[in-house]
Amino acid sequence: MKYSLLISFFMGLLFLSGCGSKEEPTVQEKKPATKSFIPDHQLEALEKAKGVEATLKDANKRRYESTKNY
Repeated sequence: MKYSLLISFFMGLLFLSGCGSKEEPTVQEKKPATKSFIPDHQLEALEKAKGVEATLKDANKRRYESTKNY
């Protein structure tokens, strides 16, 4: 009796888990497709940082060239 109740419980659980919806979730048509997950203000900050990086590399190169002759 004890095991038959346990087996019945697991069979019921198995049956209920197999009866889930098989439909794919629908995509909302109202939202426009985004080009990336990164917000625009962060992309702008990244571009600005690239400019700063280029400036620092140029300054380092000029400093190296000026000390190379000594």
